[in-house]
Amino acid sequence: MAPNIFSKLPKELISLIFKAMDSTKDLLNLILASRHCQKIFAEAPNIVLLRRLKSAVPPLLWSEFCAANFVLSNFHPVTDPNLLDADEENMDAFLERYFGPPDAAFELPRSMESVAAAHKLHCAISSSIVDLTQKMALEAHRLCGSIDDDSDDSDQESQTEGGLCDEASLENKFSETEQVRLYRAFLRFEIYARLFRPAHRDREVQDYQGETQFRKFLSHFAPWEVEEITTVHQYLADTVESSLEEMDRDFEAEVRRLAAKAAREKAMRQTPAPAYAWTNFAQMDATPLVQFSNEHRWVSIGLVSSITASGIVYLSAFARSDKTARFTCLRRRNDTWGPFLTDALPSHYVGGKPVFGFSTTPPRRRFVPFNPFREVPAPVGPPDGSPESPTAPNQGYVCHMGRAGGYLQVADLKWAQLRQLGCVFWDAARLGTGVLREAICEVERGNYVPRVAAFPRMGRAPESAINHIRLPVGDYWRLEQEFGALRTV
Repeated sequence: MAPNIFSKLPKELISLIFKAMDSTKDLLNLILASRHCQKIFAEAPNIVLLRRLKSAVPPLLWSEFCAANFVLSNFHPVTDPNLLDADEENMDAFLERYFGPPDAAFELPRSMESVAAAHKLHCAISSSIVDLTQKMALEAHRLCGSIDDDSDDSDQESQTEGGLCDEASLENKFSETEQVRLYRAFLRFEIYARLFRPAHRDREVQDYQGETQFRKFLSHFAPWEVEEITTVHQYLADTVESSLEEMDRDFEAEVRRLAAKAAREKAMRQTPAPAYAWTNFAQMDATPLVQFSNEHRWVSIGLVSSITASGIVYLSAFARSDKTARFTCLRRRNDTWGPFLTDALPSHYVGGKPVFGFSTTPPRRRFVPFNPFREVPAPVGPPDGSPESPTAPNQGYVCHMGRAGGYLQVADLKWAQLRQLGCVFWDAARLGTGVLREAICEVERGNYVPRVAAFPRMGRAPESAINHIRLPVGDYWRLEQEFGALRTV
């Protein structure tokens, strides 16, 4: 349609078209179609965007979405005179309303600033869900491939029939209830992260320990709801972890490149350089290169978890950034760590009460302990063929995680493997009976190679590989400038 045709349409009709559009891309194209459309949109952009937002967010989660937007708009981790301090009084007032009766539900203000922030939150969650579901599918194919490799031809033929490529495939479009579970998990993680982020806070709030976080927030949710939040936490932690590992590899490669260059120059030099002109990588934990030291691995789990507490909006932008920007961010956050989700879930139960922290003694539980060799029950569909409810524990959790009882630990490699598959979000129909189901059972029985990238960070630090290397002092200083920790004022 030619732009001059839009100029002949009445203002009221174009406004109705704006409000009825579901696609942000189509809305933008219409706004840019003519100056007449731009003028009409500029008169009340917040109304148009609010209508678009309400059609995009799952209706069941609108109040929770508004609560997350309220936290993003009103609480700030850094002192700001225009925003509320995240002190105990304001936090408790918010949580009382958040967990209160429906008549205290949050609504989205109609100001342009609030609507724009809400759109930013929705876009960050939507893009993260797409990325997470793609990674779930890749993990499912990886597991199924390893099962196929270990099976003989007859078993493989029987397993594959009706298996991964049919109803169990994660490449199939997620159902409405699965989408609601995914979206809700990201919302709740964003609220939790904004309230309890351990860095850049007043000392009173920064000292919140895991037990306090559990009591004030996580204990209000059932274990399967917390497991949804934990799955999002692991997904974001993997994003941070991959960048940290990339920086480790780049640092080690640069050290070796400089060492080779120094060796060539030393061979060409007639007079050897004095000993003081060279240095090694001893005591890296006391230098700006502390992040690459062996000692730093002891706090690495807290570092990664604390960075995930920056929230969905921040980490969505972090993931889209180039390598230089991501490395700069990680260098600034080098010493940012403290209690977050890894410390906030009870490790076991004694006398029916949660006990926090890791223990070397077998826990006494009020729940039935998890038995990895117990026969996995077949998926049970909803009664009377009714659609599954996102407010009840789904069959993915019931069949594969719920038997452990209580809240599942963040740092357990076995649960990390199942979280990569996203079991806690699945409907009964997605569980299937083929290769994917067999792969999940193998994970539960422990017949798999634990993934190294799970919490806590495992494997050697770069210091272990370079502690024998000596470099000219000038090259070492340049390494500190390029890879060392950045201190913020």
